[in-house]
Amino acid sequence: YTDRNFNQFNTEITGMDNMVHKVTERIVFTQIQSLGLAFLVIIGLMLLLFGLRGGLVSILPNIFPIVFVLGLMGYARFYLNIATAIIASIAIGIVVDDTIHYFFHFRHEFRMTGDRERAMKNALQKVGKALSFTSLILALGFSIFLLSETKILVNFGILSGTAIIIALLGDLFISPVLLSKLNVFKK
Repeated sequence: YTDRNFNQFNTEITGMDNMVHKVTERIVFTQIQSLGLAFLVIIGLMLLLFGLRGGLVSILPNIFPIVFVLGLMGYARFYLNIATAIIASIAIGIVVDDTIHYFFHFRHEFRMTGDRERAMKNALQKVGKALSFTSLILALGFSIFLLSETKILVNFGILSGTAIIIALLGDLFISPVLLSKLNVFKK
């Protein structure tokens, strides 16, 4: 408006709202950059721990909760802001930890039995309960945000809890199927 009607003047938007908006944009941008860097480091770690095939296969259950939550954000019209920008980092941290536990146990069981189906069942029996309990406790912990009167915190609680549960489902269902059907590890 000012450019059209008062072009002889140099105008600039100021004030607390503008400053908060600019800070939020910067935080969201750097969070996205940090997530990209973290993802590259995680890929490198997975390749180092599990070799080329295992590392590449481990990426799928790690991406699943992030893609799901971003899709949910779009569907539910949750905007990307300071609180929602960190959810992907939370999800990837949890899912990577759970994926490493499951992959290590699967690889160990496969080397012991030589049977992928048996290795899948044994690994799930050994780590499935622990993965489930820790993820459910974390999701319940984040559900406290649902009691907030601040919408941004309620959305954070919804999306964080969802990301944690979807990450768990990915590690309990996607990882075992991928490892039992694909020839990822050698005996």
